[in-house]
Parts: sequence; structure tokens; C-alpha cells
Amino acid sequence: MNNNHLKERGVGYFKHLKGALKEAFRCGIALDLLLIHSIFPCFFDKYFSKYINETQKRVNPKSSWGDTTIDME
Repeated sequence: MNNNHLKERGVGYFKHLKGALKEAFRCGIALDLLLIHSIFPCFFDKYFSKYINETQKRVNPKSSWGDTTIDME
């Protein structure tokens, strides 16, 4: 448990709460679309890799993960 998380991120409690809830909502949509993709592979075939890359840029823009394209074959 990191009691200094808000200080390290430079945000207040409510700003963090709002951002975390928005990200949880996005994650829920990604989950739904990935479940559809698992049954019907022709749908949303590139969505998950795009979601992961965009999430990384939003959550930690200073990181250097590079391309996280996932081959789901």
C-alpha cells in the first residue's frame, strides 16, 4: 500500500477519484469488447492492443513501454 500515491502523482483525492473512475469505465468497455472478440474473432480484432497503448499513454505518459501490440492468434 502506497500512502504517498496522491503526492507522487501530484493530484488531490477528488481529481484522482474522477480519473480512476473514468479509467475503470474504459476498462469495463474494453472487457465487454474483448469478450465479444473471443466469441466472434472478426470483431474488434485490433481494439485491445490500441486500448493498451492508449491507456499506457494516459496513465503514465513518461514511460517507455514502446509498442505493446498483442498478436491474439
